[in-house]
Order: sequence, then structure tokens, then C-alpha cells
Amino acid sequence: MTDFRQIFHKLRPLIAPMGLKAAIVARIRFEERRVARRAVFITTPILALSFAGLAWGVTSAATSLAHSSLGQYLSLAVSDPMSVAALWQSFSLTIIESLPIFALTIIIGALVALLASAFVAAHNVKRAFSFA
Repeated sequence: MTDFRQIFHKLRPLIAPMGLKAAIVARIRFEERRVARRAVFITTPILALSFAGLAWGVTSAATSLAHSSLGQYLSLAVSDPMSVAALWQSFSLTIIESLPIFALTIIIGALVALLASAFVAAHNVKRAFSFA
């Protein structure tokens, strides 16, 4: 049986070429910046679309609120709180029915998408365009 320690002991130690480590680190940084730039260019349209969806949702909610009688119900709650307190169950259901649920859902979804894509884009812009 051969003793591998004796075989490997006779080998000369390998020395890496000059600048190999620096070249590897530079290439890794280049690839990280390239991936970050790609992520920025992917999240930018998502950011724009979510902003447009938020604007559309706000205008749709404003229109729906103007057409619903929510303002009249809130005016009744301010002007006659005793009758509202006496009939609070039916009044609260009436308020809920008059809310523009679809438009509010669009607003919340667009706001979440806007904030998430803005966070991802800001993080990737920092990584993509740093020259350190």
C-alpha cells in the first residue's frame, strides 16, 4: 500500500499567478453590477405601471365616492349621532355597502407594488452604479 503523504510531500507547492485574485474579485464585482443593472431595468417599468395603477385607482375611487351616498351617510352621522347610535348595525352595513371596494383594492395593490418595486429599484441602483 502506498503512503499518499510521501507522494504529495514530494510535489512542489503551486503558486497562483500574479493578479489572479484581483482579477477574480473584479470579475465578480462586474457580474454583481450587471445583475443589479438588469434588475433596475426590470423594476423600472413595474414602478411606472404601479404608479399609473395607483393614479387610476385614486381617480376611480374619487369618482365612485362621488356617485355613492357615502357623504350623505357621514353627514347624517355628524348631524344626528343619536339615531346612528340607535341603529348602528344597519348604519354600519350601509356604510360598508357604499364603499367602492374594487377601487380601494386597486389602490392597495398598486401601493404595495409601488413600494416594493421602489425598494428593489433603490437597492439595485445603489449596487449597480457604485464605483467603489
